[in-house]
Amino acid sequence: MKAIIWGSCGSLPAPSTSESIRQKVRDAIWGAREHSFENLDAVDAYLETLPHCERGTYKANTSCVQIQAKSDDFIFCDAGTGLRDFALSQSKDAPPA
Repeated sequence: MKAIIWGSCGSLPAPSTSESIRQKVRDAIWGAREHSFENLDAVDAYLETLPHCERGTYKANTSCVQIQAKSDDFIFCDAGTGLRDFALSQSKDAPPA
């Protein structure tokens, strides 16, 4: 059995603010001040050394939990705004997560 959490916020989704993203970018640039980067791969490698909370964000979807057994069948416990990410994951044209 497998559980996938597509959303875990309360009843109101809360996206990151511009100010919180600005702070993360500022902190990442400051942390990289002693590094030199030859190419974008080097930048990506540096970003991977940062904790997720500094290099990314957490989804702000409302509650949506998919429970899947060994078969291809599954059920949802609640179907908040996270259901959209589930639907996108099922599309062949979906952008990478």
